[in-house]
Amino acid sequence: YMMAVLIIKRLCFILFIIIIGSIFATAQKSYRAIDKRVSETPASEMTSITRLAQYLTATAKDDYEKARAIYGWIAHSISYSDSTGRNGWLGTSENKLQQQAENVLKNRSAVCEGFANLYKALCEAAGLPAEMVTGVVKQEDGTVSDVGHAWNAVQLEGQW
Repeated sequence: YMMAVLIIKRLCFILFIIIIGSIFATAQKSYRAIDKRVSETPASEMTSITRLAQYLTATAKDDYEKARAIYGWIAHSISYSDSTGRNGWLGTSENKLQQQAENVLKNRSAVCEGFANLYKALCEAAGLPAEMVTGVVKQEDGTVSDVGHAWNAVQLEGQW
């Protein structure tokens, strides 16, 4: 009797490990296919925000893949370039113009505001609700500086 109980306990433990392993395996979503598509985006698809959003998200299986595709394209295609101080544009209408989504797509460079504007525009064109959030930067030592920053919030499957 004790041997049968021990065998049943071991089988239950093994079954538990298999179930937990399969849950974790499915929870860790693979983005290989969508990342590959993003890396192969043809120049002909980068001519407008709507066209680019449609291309990037055409094969996405869910909102997470859509958000990932847009993020991946921006991260690999737009360079961070802050020349506003050098060219005297800081806080000017010229700087605001350069950070508009269409201009960031065209020029392939921006500061955080331009990245956030483009991400929001691409998300909206792909049917994902998104917002640009602005605030100040917290330094590594925990102090809050007066340096402004912009980033995004995106709604995925009803959750922000």
